Amino acid sequence: MKKKENIEIMFALGTHRKPTIEEVIGKIGEKIYKEYSILYHDFRDYKNLKYLGKTRLDTPIYINEKALQADLLIGIGMIAPHRVCGFSGGSSIIQPGISGEETTFYTHWLSAQYSGIEILGKIDNPVKNEMND
Repeated sequence: MKKKENIEIMFALGTHRKPTIEEVIGKIGEKIYKEYSILYHDFRDYKNLKYLGKTRLDTPIYINEKALQADLLIGIGMIAPHRVCGFSGGSSIIQPGISGEETTFYTHWLSAQYSGIEILGKIDNPVKNEMND
């Protein structure tokens, strides 16, 4: 079956490993897996990342270039309390989801400077604010 043109699905893996085919099919179904091109973000693949400058706190911004070229991006994920950024979801689909290693290093290092009680379950916190920037 021919893959549908102009539509690609990218797994925003952050720093996580590439899923197995069985895991992908379990997540999106076999029909979608067969009909669409599936991409997997690799945070260490700098030839496919674009540098966009720095945030106000000097975090270097590297983003997956394929995502930047898209006319439309739809981020799908869950929202749950998270020790590093307060809550997953929202800007987390970009950072760390489709960001480079250096970008993720900076935000995770920022998180290490705060206690869990200052971050976990808080929407407004220094780390999430940096990720939003």
